[in-house]
Amino acid sequence: MKNYLNIFAALLLCTALLSSCKERSEGELEQAVGSFVNSVGDALEDALQSGSGSATAENNDIVVKMEGAINHDKYDKTQSATIEFSRIPKTIAEFKKVQQTLGVEPHGAVALEVMAMEMYLVDPDLGRQALELNNSANNISFVVDRLKEHRRENDSYAQRYLMASFLKGATPENGYNPTKPYTVQVRVNPAVAYSEDNFGDNGTYINLQVLRGGSDRQWHGVRVCKPYGSDYFLVNNNPDMYVQCKKIKAGQTFNGLE
Repeated sequence: MKNYLNIFAALLLCTALLSSCKERSEGELEQAVGSFVNSVGDALEDALQSGSGSATAENNDIVVKMEGAINHDKYDKTQSATIEFSRIPKTIAEFKKVQQTLGVEPHGAVALEVMAMEMYLVDPDLGRQALELNNSANNISFVVDRLKEHRRENDSYAQRYLMASFLKGATPENGYNPTKPYTVQVRVNPAVAYSEDNFGDNGTYINLQVLRGGSDRQWHGVRVCKPYGSDYFLVNNNPDMYVQCKKIKAGQTFNGLE
């Protein structure tokens, strides 16, 4: 906005310059014109650069939204939440930025796990870093070992569409291609209450479930916690998230996640 005001000011200067041309000497006029050209040029350049940067940021930033609430300390089996996001992070910097918003909620950690596991399936080195940010130290190796199997080529166990099955609208019948924005649906596990970590620093264990398409059992368990000193909730146990889903239907193609 500031840059556009600069352009407006330069135009006012132009008006003033024209109105006073008759009263100026040739030298004064030349100096005034030079100043005007420089002012307009600088203002236009700043405005274009600013506009370009804003558009790029708006187009490239991952848009996230959370609805619903899950209590951090008190078990309430009726609670649920949804998390929407526009795309999967492509860098660790992007993942950290999204974690600042989502990681402060237990259900946000579940959505981050979907992202991190998908990142691993695309790029193991990058995904491993994301998983280390979003998991308790004891859980990382279990997740990584299973995801390695899902990346094997020419292996009937491997399912590249594994994480898409946790996104709303993805089913075997449509090639596990979810609707946009990507949506993860989470609820409190109605059968397993919260518990305390009496032997470590994990605080309260929050037992959740995440909805999944392509499975006879719709809701799959995930345990999260917020270790003492941590800014974020972390996934502590989630074997249900790396087991196979139903195979994609014949004739369907998984198009990948953005």
